[in-house]
Amino acid sequence: MPARKTPPDPHFPDDASGNFGQRTKARDGRESVDGGAGLNQNVAHHVTPGNVSCFADRAKPVQRIFAASVNPVGELYDKCELFRTPRGFGPRHLTALGDGMVVNGELSSGLVALCKNDAAFMPLGSLRTDPSNKPDNLDGHLLVEDELIWTSNRGADTLVAFRMVHGRLHQVRCFASGGQSPRHFAKVNKHLVVAHEKNGLVASIDPREGKVVSGVAVPGAAFIMST
Repeated sequence: MPARKTPPDPHFPDDASGNFGQRTKARDGRESVDGGAGLNQNVAHHVTPGNVSCFADRAKPVQRIFAASVNPVGELYDKCELFRTPRGFGPRHLTALGDGMVVNGELSSGLVALCKNDAAFMPLGSLRTDPSNKPDNLDGHLLVEDELIWTSNRGADTLVAFRMVHGRLHQVRCFASGGQSPRHFAKVNKHLVVAHEKNGLVASIDPREGKVVSGVAVPGAAFIMST
């Protein structure tokens, strides 16, 4: 079934060729998860409402968000395409947001919110994650916590928070991450703990004031888990 184009949305970023995101009706299929393209071409992060797993495919030239059901023995089946991002968006992380989801673009420094419409997902709107528009910035982690959507910028070295207001994304906070290349972060108690892969620093930040409380050296810091 051919993809159906989404009507142009002035809040949704396009690329130089004018390609906007597209939605498609869900399609059943039992092909392999990577569609035969090779797992090394994909970047997958999961959100698991019930027994459905969603994942991002960063393979060129078409970059998409897929879903697949997971049965009790762990088998993936009924893979379907939920959404196509603009070319060059580079979907990296996705997470649930109400009945929809949010996706950040590693290559485009973009953040898009999607709402479910029958078997398809429609863009509610999108913003750049890096207000400074620093060249070669790459999106990092994505976290929804206390109605705020947090993402990190590797290059600009910032943490940015957004909120959905009347169906649109609005930036509400932006501050330095406390190190170089914030790859991952997590909410621990009332603080954001950030892993910086370039200078090997794990920083604890008070998100209300945007100030670093403390830091510890961890060479090649890449992941934070709150227990």
